[in-house]
Amino acid sequence: RDFQAVKRERIARFSKCYRHVEAQVQPYYRMLTSYDGFEGGSAYLDLDDAEEPYNGGVTFTACPPGKRFFPMELLSGGEKSMASLSLLFAMHSYQPPPFMILDEVDAPFDRKNTNSLVRCLSGMNFQCLVISLKDTFFSHSDSIVGIFKDRDQQCSGSLSLPLRRFGQQSANLPTAAAALAASESEEQD
Repeated sequence: RDFQAVKRERIARFSKCYRHVEAQVQPYYRMLTSYDGFEGGSAYLDLDDAEEPYNGGVTFTACPPGKRFFPMELLSGGEKSMASLSLLFAMHSYQPPPFMILDEVDAPFDRKNTNSLVRCLSGMNFQCLVISLKDTFFSHSDSIVGIFKDRDQQCSGSLSLPLRRFGQQSANLPTAAAALAASESEEQD
């Protein structure tokens, strides 16, 4: 094929994906940043060079609820993380994955933002494996997997606790944690 045909196809494919992500980033950001009946923030994408998108970049702007637009560098860690997650979810909505692994994405979040992320992930059309140390997050899980060091064998071991088997989604987290500990002692015996 000639160069111009390849260039047109490349721009068409990029533009189709870009338009999709551009349309999805705002709803995801609004969903992640809305809480207690308050409307969420605003987020949008801009191409630096619409004619030749490969000559420039893509500018991502996010405005948390109740604040004015700032450069992304001036947002807090939690605000940047919420914006990043909205962009990640918008990009993955173009060609959805069968599952996603998120490693401690909730680390900079307070309880309110963690609950917003849990609510958002609950509505996703794919499975999500989340590594988290926050009970606010894993108390809404379908299952908990724990990793531990087996001192006798000098290796890692794992335990899983399917919360649905107990007829709950960890409404009683201490009971679930006790069941996990009991399961651990049974496996080590």
